[in-house]
Formats: sequence, structure tokens, C-alpha cells
Amino acid sequence: MNTPLPSSELTNFLSLPKTPRMPVMFLGHGSPMNAIDDNEFRRSWQALGHEFGTARPKPQLILCVSAHWLTQGSWLTAMPHPKTIHDFGGFPKELFAQQYPAPGAPEAAREISAAVSQAGQAPLGLVVCCDRRAEAAGVLGRATFADSDMWSCACAIQNLWLAARAEGLGLGWVTLFQPADLAELVGLPDGVESLGWLCLGWPDERPPEPGLERWGWSHRLPLTNVVMHDRWPAEGPVAPVSRLRAPASDAVVAARDSNDTLLTPLGSLGLLDRAVDRIVGLGYGGETSGTLVLVGGDHPVADLGVSAFGRSVTADVIAAALAGEAVGVVAARAAGLQVRVIDAGSSSGDLLHDDALSLDDVHRLIDEGRRTGAAAHGLVALGEVGIGNTTVASALAAMLLDTTADVVVGLGSGSDSAMMARKRQVVIEACARATSVHGDQLKDPLVLLASL
Repeated sequence: MNTPLPSSELTNFLSLPKTPRMPVMFLGHGSPMNAIDDNEFRRSWQALGHEFGTARPKPQLILCVSAHWLTQGSWLTAMPHPKTIHDFGGFPKELFAQQYPAPGAPEAAREISAAVSQAGQAPLGLVVCCDRRAEAAGVLGRATFADSDMWSCACAIQNLWLAARAEGLGLGWVTLFQPADLAELVGLPDGVESLGWLCLGWPDERPPEPGLERWGWSHRLPLTNVVMHDRWPAEGPVAPVSRLRAPASDAVVAARDSNDTLLTPLGSLGLLDRAVDRIVGLGYGGETSGTLVLVGGDHPVADLGVSAFGRSVTADVIAAALAGEAVGVVAARAAGLQVRVIDAGSSSGDLLHDDALSLDDVHRLIDEGRRTGAAAHGLVALGEVGIGNTTVASALAAMLLDTTADVVVGLGSGSDSAMMARKRQVVIEACARATSVHGDQLKDPLVLLASL
């Protein structure tokens, strides 16, 4: 939601007149039938609503905060016209006919998002500016490179960033405002340009790797790709990939808001979550026939603290898939795919202390997979459900590639750096146990599957 606001939206939101202190209310939803039944609960809510505009000022904006059990972090709905979601079943049709067409406030949601995610957690905000009112020819260094003053200010920000990290502080670069809007907000005169708004505070944790790498936006380049000697070589580095055809930010937000109504652990698709948002935002369609084969399996490794979610979530998502409510199933059917959901049962061991499966179980599951593939038609899309599955995949990858856990272990859904450290240790010890028990037999892929 950190997309730049148009000047008109920003002005409208920031220019709301201040009102007297308004009440904060806790409302327990109770039975959905309160929306249509004539009872004391409905009458009390109606009386409360009538107070605003009479005994109390009428609010200009209402922020509703709802606690959900299957989310990590804070999320805001930023749609201009949110849909009414009937999040229940088995009630009369009259209840499903109820609509609440309250308009949204995208500009307010973005402002609140920035305040909660960065400025709200940082006690100090810095707006860095460059005073460019003097003629370039009269400033040391600008006669040849007219923008060197802006570069110097950017270097100063980098020095501030490094100093903050050395002191254990966190520094965030807020990209909420367009430069002109930020200049208006802080009253900059003509000729003074802002380079950004920085939020300085104490971070909750230190990520295990840079954010650009962590979220798949970029990766560290080798020095040989960026350092050249004497002259730019004829066969120099390739040009950076163009990002000009990115989808519009509001289209991506709308796609993500739509996905939020479906049941799935937050971030469970990893990079695919963001890839799907971008594809939907661009308006592309896909295949219209084929089969989604979704296989779920419970694994005791989830009891070892390697995931942000408990083992029971696997069964919840499988049940949602069978009911047609899981995000993968909804997406597949919307694309015209047939869906087959397979509950593969549970592993018998947690990798760390025992083998995951017996060889008989491995053969049985492979045979079932072959039968499923033979019966499918058209495009076959494969999906898996299972809390702790990336730990299993990391252990298998480490053994198959003869590499270390540091290379193959990554963040799972909702994980933090401490959880990633436990996951890495489980993979190290699981691989050591498998090697000790099975030795050269691990060269047989079926033995490796059974063990890990």
C-alpha cells in the first residue's frame, strides 16, 4: 500500500477538519442473525448509531480493527467500494441478502498503513532536503556535474543509514509521498528539493538477509559484474532488466484485496503470491482446461518449531480445499480446471529422530501419483499442502545437491529469523541422522524419500 498518492487525494485526507475526541468501541459480533432479528442487541446498536450526528459529532472516517487467527502482521482494506462478505453458512437467505455499501477510503488506508508500518513504530522522522537555490556554476563541484549536490545528499543518507545500523537502530525510507506533496507538507520553498522521508527507530528483529533478496526483488551481484578496470569492456555486463511494464499499483492492491477473502496461510505461495498479484493486475488470462492435483500431508516435523503455523492448519486447509474454499481451488476452478484433492495422510517420523516414511509407504504414494497422472486430462497443475514442507524440501535438497543447510534453507510462511535458525538446525541434524542410519543407501532416491 505504499503507493504515491495523487495530490488531490492527499489534500482531501489531510485537510479533514479536526473533531472532538471520539469514543473507541469494542463490538462483539455475536450471532449474524442480529442483523435481521428484532431483539435487544439490534435495538442497542441502532440507538448507538443514532447518537452520532445528534448527541455526538458525526464521524468523518471510521477505522474498524478486526483480529484474525490466520494472519501475520497488519493489513488494511484499501478498496474504494468494499464488497459485503457473508462469512458464515447455514443461515436464512434473508441474511445473505443484507448489504452494507459503506464506501472505503483508499487515501486514508494508505496514510494509516504508512503510519502503522513505519512512522508509527519510529519515534523520529527525518525529511532530507537539498537546497539548490544557488546557481550550479557558483557551487563547488556542480559546474561540471550539475546534480552533484543531490548525489552528496544521497551519500549523506547512506552514511546516516550505516551509522544507525552500527548503533542498533533501524532506518526506513518512506515512499508514500510524491516529492511535490512532501514539499507542500513541510513547506519547502522553491529551489529546495526533498530526497525522502526517513523513519528512525528500534527494529523488532534483524532480518537474516537484505530485504531485496528476502522478498525476491533483487539479489547481490558479484563484484566482477560491477567493477571494471581501465575501460568499459566490449563484452561488459548486460543491461539491467527493465521494470517499465509493471502493473499499476492500484490493480495489484485490488488483486491482493480479492485474494484476502480466500482461505490460505499468509505468504504460503512465497514468490508466487506476488507473481499472481502482478499477473492478475496486468489483466492476463491463462489456460482454460486441465486438472489441479492438490496433495496434502501432515508432518510431525512441524512440532519442532520450524513453522509459524501449527500442524492442525494442514487439516484446515485440506478441509477448505474439499469444500471449494481454498485459494488454489478457487483459482483453478475460475481458470476452468478440474480439481482433485488427495489427502496423503501423515508421516510417521519427524526427520530428526525417525525416518519420515517406510519404504512401503513411499511405493504406495508413488503408485497413487502415477494413477492420478494417468487419469488427468490436459494441463496438470501440481499443488501441495503441508505445514513444515519447506523443511522437508530443504533436507532433501541438501542431500541431493551435497550442500549445506545454509544454502538451501529459506523463510517459510510467516517465519522470522529465530524460526529460520531452528529450521536450519533441524535440517543439519536430520541429514546427519539419515547419513548415520542409511549410509550409501541414500543414493537410492526411494530410500532418501523415506528417510527425509
